[in-house]
Amino acid sequence: STKTIYYPSQISIYNSSYDFNKSKIHASYLGVPLRVGFRFGKATVYAGASAELLTSGYTKYKRPKRRTMAKDIFSPFRATVEGGFCWGPLGVFAMYGLTPLFPSDLSDARTLTLGLILGM
Repeated sequence: STKTIYYPSQISIYNSSYDFNKSKIHASYLGVPLRVGFRFGKATVYAGASAELLTSGYTKYKRPKRRTMAKDIFSPFRATVEGGFCWGPLGVFAMYGLTPLFPSDLSDARTLTLGLILGM
């Protein structure tokens, strides 16, 4: 049989009075990135990695309006790899989480971040 483990901050998530379409989770990490880049005229290509520690986490609901601290539902450590390409001051990047966003007993979800670089 499978045993489900609920963290204290998750209990409110499963309360039927919440509108699940109006909820968000937020995590803040503090880390050290290491990047290596190469310039070819106006073009720059870079790759890197980072190690990060969780500083805060919370869940936010709109109906009813409530914010609950939820640091224990996030992994306390995160490792990422990234890469990017710039042409002059404009560029694009991608960052992938090597470690799961949540502890392994909750989910094996990993993060993928895509974005624009302005002014490199």
